[in-house]
Amino acid sequence: MCMMEKKPAVKADGLVEGKDYIVAYSNNVNPGTAKVTITGKGDFSGKKEFSFVINMKKGDFSEVGITIKDKNYIYKVTKTGNKFGEVGEVKVIGLKKKSLKKINIATKVTIGGIKYKVTSIGVKAFKGNKKIIKLTIGKNVKTIGAYAFANCKKLKKVTINTKKLKKVGKKAFFRKGGKNISFKVPKSKKKAYKKLLKKAKTNKYVVK
Repeated sequence: MCMMEKKPAVKADGLVEGKDYIVAYSNNVNPGTAKVTITGKGDFSGKKEFSFVINMKKGDFSEVGITIKDKNYIYKVTKTGNKFGEVGEVKVIGLKKKSLKKINIATKVTIGGIKYKVTSIGVKAFKGNKKIIKLTIGKNVKTIGAYAFANCKKLKKVTINTKKLKKVGKKAFFRKGGKNISFKVPKSKKKAYKKLLKKAKTNKYVVK
């Protein structure tokens, strides 16, 4: 993203910039505290520094709690991010593209020029979906909400890539009918994730 330098005017009564003094700016592109330095020249000596604040405009940052979308999914912002390098966090709360059969919960997404880590899957996010057959969970997901994939009867395969998973909500993968779900998980987390799935009252499944 190309940003313009912010250069507030500096005037010294009776003096001419370039002849009697030099003005230099620093940290004056992105939002935050910038600095202007005035240095005497010719018959004038000495140096003076001032600071000024560059504020973000609406649209340059996201707010916690707002809903955002990409072409396939709907998210809720759980940690603010901005266009100047601060990475936010989101949870997936549903589908925008209802026809999807293969769900891919990304590690990161960029929406509106702001980057986000996808750290959770919301309560009832995909509950009762009749089309999903495959699910891949990205490396930043820490929690899966209660009933997130409950009664997704065609879901057959779940690949969990994250090693950060701490909680699987109640009956997140519970279903009445349908075949067993095959869970593929990181080898180092197999024992721990088996416990999480069991505690969540997951039924009809196998962990590989």
